[in-house]
Order: sequence, then structure tokens, then C-alpha cells
Amino acid sequence: MQNIFAAFAAQPPTHRNRHPKPVTAGRPRPDNATLLRIAKYQKAFIWLFLAAIPGLIFDACRDRPFAIIIIGGAITACMYPMAKALSEKWPWLYPLLALFPLGGLIAFFILLDRAGKTLSAAGIHAGYLGVSKSDMQALAPTPPPRAKNPPLVSRSPVQRVRALAKLRDKNLISPDDFECQKQRILGEI
Repeated sequence: MQNIFAAFAAQPPTHRNRHPKPVTAGRPRPDNATLLRIAKYQKAFIWLFLAAIPGLIFDACRDRPFAIIIIGGAITACMYPMAKALSEKWPWLYPLLALFPLGGLIAFFILLDRAGKTLSAAGIHAGYLGVSKSDMQALAPTPPPRAKNPPLVSRSPVQRVRALAKLRDKNLISPDDFECQKQRILGEI
């Protein structure tokens, strides 16, 4: 008997056991907008799950399953878009599983697990309550900086002449340049 165990212990692990294949293998890294959507759905899933706990207690006290049906419906409604954001092969399968007893719970945890692995593969830390606000803001697209004053072209002719008059009053342009520019603006009308 000891020889059999020694033979198994001496064998090296197989290739599959040494390097497990990650969930995101074979898929391209999602862009920041997709990662932000995944992070938002993950956070919504977690908060809806936490809201389901008092809902269960409330329903048990009243002997009516209204709260859990509403929360379960909201979780089920989030399953399809989250599965789409995760680039699942059959995203419609997850809400379909929710129609069966415990199927929704299994689909819920599968999607949460895949979302967490996708986010961690992208280098984003997701805690117990999801991705932090600072990480979500880092993923959000930054709008281009706006100029303090819009360009003179987008203003009305009266506003453009007034802006030129202010420049003339500050001695930044000469009175002759002011008159020339004013005539040009009035000629465009």
C-alpha cells in the first residue's frame, strides 16, 4: 500500500493543474467604458443582495413575498446587461436561470465572480462592496478641458464687438485695430 501512495506522490502535477486558465483567457481586455459598466453592475448587484436580506426578514414577518420579488426582479434585470458587458457567449442564459429555484442565486454568484476576475485582471481592486469611487472615477472618460471664454466666432456680433472694446480699453489692441475688426464683424452680418 505504501508503494502505491509513494508512486502517486512522486508524479509531477499535470500541465492543467500547474497553470490554471483564467476566466478572461482568450478575451481581449475590455476598454475603460466597459470596465466602468462592469464595476457599476457589480456594485448594484452587491447592494441589491444586501437589500434582499432585510427584504427577506420583512417578508417573513408579513408572510408576503413582495419585497423579495421586487429585489429579485431588479437583480434579474441587471443580469443580462452585466453578462453582455462581460462578453458572455449566452448572456440571456443568466436571467433564464433566475426562473428556476436557486438558479438565480447560482447565476448571481457566477456573474459576480466573473466580474471580479475581469476587474482584477484589468488591475482594478474590488472590495466587499465593489469598486471604490476613486477607481470608478479613474475609469470614467475625462471630458476635454473647456475654455474659460468661448471663441469669438460662436458669440453674437454684439458680444464680439463688446469683447473687442474691452481689449481696446485695456490697451491690448489699438483703436485703429478695433475699428478695423468692428467693420469686419459688421460686414459679416
